[in-house]
Amino acid sequence: MKQDDISREIEALFKNARPLSKIDLEGLAEANRALSRDPKHIAGVIKAVFVNDVVSSMKKQGISKSQLADQMGYTRQYLTALLSRQDPRNFTIDTVVKLSMAVGLRPECIRLEPMEDISAQAIIIREKPSAETSSGQNYTQTSTLQSPKKDVVEEYALAA
Repeated sequence: MKQDDISREIEALFKNARPLSKIDLEGLAEANRALSRDPKHIAGVIKAVFVNDVVSSMKKQGISKSQLADQMGYTRQYLTALLSRQDPRNFTIDTVVKLSMAVGLRPECIRLEPMEDISAQAIIIREKPSAETSSGQNYTQTSTLQSPKKDVVEEYALAA
């Protein structure tokens, strides 16, 4: 399926979506605040991004799990467990660096920020700030911090 096809499908899904009520918006905002302060959630997001990056790099380079396991001195079963998207393992920093470099990636330093600024992905509900918004429909703004101290990327989707 092409990107344009996906975009049209998503647009069609949201075309008749009902606006969220104020109670729904407040509930979503509260849930987002709770998740942004949940260590398990933040760790899970970081692990998921890491595993996705490693697996994507393996696919681009045509590296199989067996080949990578042999290269790293791991069993295929152990590597499969490490790269499980359903049950991501805890990684030591040494393992993160070793896996990253084995697939041609350079890990970047994780910088620590005050709790108010922590967010692997923050979802903020508000009206889309453009003329495209009709009848005050609510949009979900997803802000993803690309890297420490860099600009924030914003994407909008009609809130369902």
